[in-house]
Amino acid sequence: SPPRLLVATMTPTLTTERLILRPVTTSDLPAIQRHIDNPRVIGELSTTVPWPYPPDGAATWYAGVRSRIEAGEVYVWVLVERAGSDEAIGVMELRREPALGGHRGFWLGEPWWGRGLMTEATWAVQDWAFAEGGYDELILCNAVSNGRSRRIKEKSGAVKIDEVEMPHHHATRAERWRLTAEAWSRFRQPKRDTEADARCVAWGHHVRQVRHCDNPTCPGRRPDLWGPMLAMLKARGRR
Repeated sequence: SPPRLLVATMTPTLTTERLILRPVTTSDLPAIQRHIDNPRVIGELSTTVPWPYPPDGAATWYAGVRSRIEAGEVYVWVLVERAGSDEAIGVMELRREPALGGHRGFWLGEPWWGRGLMTEATWAVQDWAFAEGGYDELILCNAVSNGRSRRIKEKSGAVKIDEVEMPHHHATRAERWRLTAEAWSRFRQPKRDTEADARCVAWGHHVRQVRHCDNPTCPGRRPDLWGPMLAMLKARGRR
């Protein structure tokens, strides 16, 4: 693929059906401190995140990552529910260069587990990373004990590479995965087609024909009769 010369340096705001992913700010630190200070959350993270979590842990983390954000070395989002308040319920990091833990890291507050929110967030970040962020591939890691993180990767078309020594609170080894831009595009296209068809059905295209719809598989798309007819008339006029 051709080289990507323009690389985003600012963390963009992303939206999904249920979430807003926006750049982290100092006002998010109390919520981050409250939700990450949980042994079940930290238990699956690397030992670079301390446990017991110190009272100034979130502030210390932000002080360390802020200069890297400003330098464009890492993008950091907080996850916010669209239907809720503006409270941060989790964090997502995407690094320009893969560190020991790969390109990406994330955690979600325990009250929001089991609802598919982190899968939704990772898909939005991967869409942006490959379409606009200048990434050709992502190296992703999780502790061998972290089944939830593994399932997120499996559900996104990533391929497991190997296992490496990487200390986590509940494990000493980690799985490494690779997701390429090409693989992600192939994985996402059926999903995009399904979403487009569902949108057309919701708009009533399946019960009435429509002339103008940008979905090529629209169940009610009217055949373009005028285009070929006009082309034929123009051709006759040139004779």
